[in-house]
Amino acid sequence: MPNYLEIAKLRSHNLSQRSIASSLNLSRNTVSNVFTIMDQNHIDYEGLLQMSPQQIHEMFASKKEAPVVYAQPDYPSLAKQLAQPGMTMRLLWEEYTDQCILSHLVPYKHTQFEEHLSKYLHDNNYAQIIKHKAGERCELDWVGTRPSWFDPETGEVERGWIFVGVLPFSDYGYAEATEDMCENTWIYCCEHMYQYFKGIPPLTVIDNLKTGVISHPLGDEAVLNKSFVSMADYYGTSILASNVRSPHGKPNIENFVRIIETNVMTRMRNKQFFSASEYNKQLQIEIERINTQPFQRKSGTRRGIYEEFEKHLLLPLPEIPYEPFVTAQAKVINTFHISYKRNYYSVPSNAVKIGQTLVLRIYAYHIDVYDALNSQCLCKHRLFPKNVIGQYDTYKDHMPTSPTGEWSRERFLTWAQKTGTNVYELVQKVFDQGRPEQIYYAKVHAILKMTGTYGADKLDHACRRCIDMGVNPTTKNIKALIETDVQSEVQNKKSSCPETAYLRGDDYYDGQK
Repeated sequence: MPNYLEIAKLRSHNLSQRSIASSLNLSRNTVSNVFTIMDQNHIDYEGLLQMSPQQIHEMFASKKEAPVVYAQPDYPSLAKQLAQPGMTMRLLWEEYTDQCILSHLVPYKHTQFEEHLSKYLHDNNYAQIIKHKAGERCELDWVGTRPSWFDPETGEVERGWIFVGVLPFSDYGYAEATEDMCENTWIYCCEHMYQYFKGIPPLTVIDNLKTGVISHPLGDEAVLNKSFVSMADYYGTSILASNVRSPHGKPNIENFVRIIETNVMTRMRNKQFFSASEYNKQLQIEIERINTQPFQRKSGTRRGIYEEFEKHLLLPLPEIPYEPFVTAQAKVINTFHISYKRNYYSVPSNAVKIGQTLVLRIYAYHIDVYDALNSQCLCKHRLFPKNVIGQYDTYKDHMPTSPTGEWSRERFLTWAQKTGTNVYELVQKVFDQGRPEQIYYAKVHAILKMTGTYGADKLDHACRRCIDMGVNPTTKNIKALIETDVQSEVQNKKSSCPETAYLRGDDYYDGQK
């Protein structure tokens, strides 16, 4: 209670309200109220001295503040609504004001509304609502401390990596051990995290790690990995790279990394694992323990807050998971195929030109061919295994009627028949291998053109030997057979010639005499 006599005494000395409030550690409003009551009762310091303490108290206490008549907001409901993305205190205040007007109640002003709501959030451990919105983002990173397990065959210790992701609003986290930090592994971990969260946040915040960010110039936009961006586009999330060397920009993921290192990996240090999958089984048990463990400084658990506030706000998962890929380039050859790792895949002749460069997307089990701008998918093929080379995957509708002018099977067979019966038989065998005939045009044309160099007879004989010996009918092999025949003929001619000697007869010696 203010010292009314002291305030009146200082007023009698002509001190200002500000000076009196500062001297007595009172607010200016309190001093002003005392001045107002004294003026209304026409009393000064001398008059107060003539009154008893009870009379002084009754005089100043009679001017009580009016009772609170403001409509009290539903703070628990407002807290849940404020957790939703895009919601602001201003919008909540406007809705609260409209409801009060309809109910003929007096609403709080905007400043008072925010003050009371902020106090409620602070007192009830809703401080995260002020910093983060539920279901708005997730943060990703790698753990610095590396896990280890034993190779069951050699017994050597193998070291891996741990991927972590967290929803900042609820601190609901996910972790997965991997054998490497390559691009596809990073993408698969992101997919597994989205499946664990049972939804996708609109924003994915990452550190400047090499698997996600190519470069991040200071003060400029980050250059992201194309495959990672494709994955984000597929799931409908946006990638945001944090500032370089600023861990305070993503404190939630840094805190979860610390929890993994100190509260999870240390518990698993004395257990033996023989693969990354075994390590992950125990890791998932520990993650469930962390997510369901009660908070120390507030009520509830990570999972409880996630299920109450965030789960229904996440974007839905697609029916088919994203499949990571790597990109490459290839040129269209004259048979309307592209080559990848020494195997050949057809492309539609009506959409490309010979010599045109196309973009390839190589997945685990198939390959997609895109145009030069990487915007339109031209065709898809099954991918040959790594240990297979020289194979063709050709769609007949990709092949034109005559991709090289007037060339056709009939024309080449007629040409081969005129050259020789063995040449005809060889060319027919080439065309009967089961693939589209356009693939063999260049090969057969090169064989028949050898007539101009070696002659029809030598080519016909070499083709016969090629058929009998089961040699692959390439121009290189046929040329080698022709040269072998030529060398054999030369040797045969030398061996068939009789040996001759130049002898001097009697006439020669008679002439010398």
